[in-house]
Amino acid sequence: MPILPLAAAFVLGACLWHSGEIPPEWNNPIFALALLPLAALFFPRRGIRVAAWTALFLIAGFIWTDFRADLRLQKQFSPELVWKDIVIEGEVIDLPRREKNRVRFDFRAHKILDDSGKTIQLSPPLSARISEYHRGGRAHSGIRSGARLRMKVRLRPPSVSANPHGFEYGDYLFSRDIQLLGYLRERKSVAVLSPGDSWREDLRERALKALPPPQNGLLAAFVSGDRSGISEDTYETLRRVGIAHLVSVSGAHIALAAALAALLTAIFWRRSQRLTAFMPAGKAALLAALPLALAYALMAGFGVPVRRSFLMLALAALVILRGGAPAAFAALAWAALVIVFADPWSAASAGFWLSFGLVAAVVFAFSGVGAHPVWRFARAQTLVSVFAAPLTLLFFNEASLISPLANLIAVPITGLIILPLALADVIVPGDFLWRAAGFILEKLWGVMRWMSDLRFAAWSPASAPWWLFAAAVVGAGWFMAPAGMPF
Repeated sequence: MPILPLAAAFVLGACLWHSGEIPPEWNNPIFALALLPLAALFFPRRGIRVAAWTALFLIAGFIWTDFRADLRLQKQFSPELVWKDIVIEGEVIDLPRREKNRVRFDFRAHKILDDSGKTIQLSPPLSARISEYHRGGRAHSGIRSGARLRMKVRLRPPSVSANPHGFEYGDYLFSRDIQLLGYLRERKSVAVLSPGDSWREDLRERALKALPPPQNGLLAAFVSGDRSGISEDTYETLRRVGIAHLVSVSGAHIALAAALAALLTAIFWRRSQRLTAFMPAGKAALLAALPLALAYALMAGFGVPVRRSFLMLALAALVILRGGAPAAFAALAWAALVIVFADPWSAASAGFWLSFGLVAAVVFAFSGVGAHPVWRFARAQTLVSVFAAPLTLLFFNEASLISPLANLIAVPITGLIILPLALADVIVPGDFLWRAAGFILEKLWGVMRWMSDLRFAAWSPASAPWWLFAAAVVGAGWFMAPAGMPF
């Protein structure tokens, strides 16, 4: 049974749940069980069996997403504790986002202490996004990633937006399993039970101090995966020229790190006849790419987008080692099935689709035979722009018309110079490599700012039919596929 139509059907089922445009009877498991005989192996024709199993996976994707949503909705917080001062105990998860007058951090609460001092155990624990306001002062030093704290807070459920076409912050929090919002009531109430050991946070702070803005925010994003140091004006420039993916440690960075390791390994490997006789240079390059990609993913916190990108890259690379470039479609299909099964909300995120496109572009570009590694690297970053354009238009209602040229300049400089210097300085004493990277970033940023000021840099249409986006994605996928694919 081919995995590609089954995985696509399962992902489509999850997308239909998120869209809300689904017949209500699909929500009934009995409906799916009624279709089970259609997927039995008694059909004489293979095409009918494939179609039956595909329909079953479509319904399974919808039902599984609905089931996981029900499990999250069962995590209730007592209404008596909402909008009241309470003391909670738990740990800080992920890096706190430090802003001008506040610090925002995600907190997993295991205990609640009521007014009488009675302890209430939370099972399962609840997650809340908490803000600490310091009005121009310094944030509390104990609020660090991994720290175990006890503090007095005031919590509330997220509000629902009345604008059906705007960004829904409540849905965003629900997709990340964050049930509550709140703020710290008393700074002196923070008791540090365990300070944690966040070397990643120390790395971010060191990067922010090493360079002036906006280079320091970009450098911190490269080495720690945290983008809180990047201003809105900087983001606007990145979006207009179509290189915003370069400051998000997900598909782009994991693929760049892997591509850099593969490029250097292939160049070195081809210089030795003994090594090429032992193993082809292409396979050796893929084997060298995975450890570096994993190390970079761990350094960036191994969050959901990073895990997703590494899983896609690892599965695609391992399958290519056994079956060549056409097998990459099967690898990416398995990756999509596993990711959406583990996290059904990823199917509705732009990062999910952009990560697949970025990783697919790199894997396909480096799976060709006879092409020089430098040509493959250039082809990969060009295909990134081609595939990302319809997706960014769909999710953000904006497409960068100058993205191919900007990526042609920015991706090789970032992947071959800035990123290696930024990562090497993590283990090399002193900040001189970061200062060298900052000098190159400054020159590159000047070029990107000039491009973003061009009148035709970005296109934001009023509206477009859904089939136009689908055709653009299919066309871009066909264009980026290497020779030898079965279509």
